[in-house]
Amino acid sequence: MTPRTVGFNFTDASQFDKINKSFYQIAGSLNATYNISKNFGVIANFLYTEENRRLESYSQAFEPNTNKIKSPLGAFGIFWNTNFIQLISQATYLKKNNNLERFNLVNPANTSQAQNTTVYYDIQTLGWTTDFVLTPFKGFNLHYLITFQNPVYKKFNFDAFGTAYNYSDNNVLGVAKTLMEIDPSYTVDKWRFWASFRYFSKQYANLTNALYFAPRWETFGGVSYTVNKNINFGATVINFLNQRGASGTINGAELITNASPYYGTLLTGTYIMPLTGQFSVSFNF
Repeated sequence: MTPRTVGFNFTDASQFDKINKSFYQIAGSLNATYNISKNFGVIANFLYTEENRRLESYSQAFEPNTNKIKSPLGAFGIFWNTNFIQLISQATYLKKNNNLERFNLVNPANTSQAQNTTVYYDIQTLGWTTDFVLTPFKGFNLHYLITFQNPVYKKFNFDAFGTAYNYSDNNVLGVAKTLMEIDPSYTVDKWRFWASFRYFSKQYANLTNALYFAPRWETFGGVSYTVNKNINFGATVINFLNQRGASGTINGAELITNASPYYGTLLTGTYIMPLTGQFSVSFNF
């Protein structure tokens, strides 16, 4: 129950009348590069930030958690730069605490029961990213990026419907473990031809990780023509391979462990755009 009714003010509730917190934001970074040879070397990065709660944290019907949000990030990798390739490959560790989420939970044992639950939790991930640009001949450019990551929940526990739930070490919702981009382009005279292929591995759709969205590709392509420095014509095709795919979460399914009732069921969600063509004219003055 919330104490907020007509005429309510914060002095009416003892838990709100003695909030005395430091709201200094702290952030710092350290970047280091070492050349082993003229074109090859190692890189290291460290970033640390502290963030305080924003005003929306005080608009809830419960006592706000005013603990700072701390995010340490560390990365170590290599680079290689020549006339034909510019490459960076590095491993990264990231952790973030005191994330806030509100869930509208449905009792898996009795779907007529629903409960709104607030959860504070941490996220931790270890990843590896390789990003390079190839220019094998004049006019042609190929950008490629691939990321492997494993984002998981930490300290993720709550009580609902008389049961204690703990989803620490479960996969984070809506985040793919493998991401890939392939972006070729070719420029000749005043023409530029380009394409973009983006890959997302499966993404989990509920807290138990029983439901997930299948891997998908998203594709884009186009051509542009530069008339002069002021006028440019362009045409873009979205999803030119006519792929299918969805992402996000499935409301009401957060606690289910048997995914079979959802197979073959029409659900609302976020879906990739269908095959779409676009034309544009740009004027620059």
